[in-house]
Amino acid sequence: MPDAGGEVRPILIVEDEDDTREVLSVALEAAGYPAVGVRTAVEALTVLHEKQVRPSLILLDLFLPGMSGWQFREAQCEDTELAAIPVIVVSGYPHTLDTIQRGGMRAASAFQKPVDPNALLAAVRQYARRSPLGAP
Repeated sequence: MPDAGGEVRPILIVEDEDDTREVLSVALEAAGYPAVGVRTAVEALTVLHEKQVRPSLILLDLFLPGMSGWQFREAQCEDTELAAIPVIVVSGYPHTLDTIQRGGMRAASAFQKPVDPNALLAAVRQYARRSPLGAP
């Protein structure tokens, strides 16, 4: 569970599979991390640009309808307000994890589906940032 010392900011889950998004959300919330789920990368960018959510971390699937996770990450890195938000990739395709781990995506971490919840929560604890109380 997150420790004291600041507000726990939400984690944005970008995942088109409803069941996977729900399982991730439930696991995060059970560990004390608020979660906001969206189905597409386009929806995620809209939520971020409109400041509907100020996430501490993004969990990102790669194969999404309309805009891939790769394209999302490229757009995120080009936006100075969004570039600093760490990303953990969660993919069902093991060959993409090799590319991510070699630095092609500049992701904080990467996991293959189905995800080991303990390993994922350890990474979330490592990369999720806190806001000082009262900060936006």
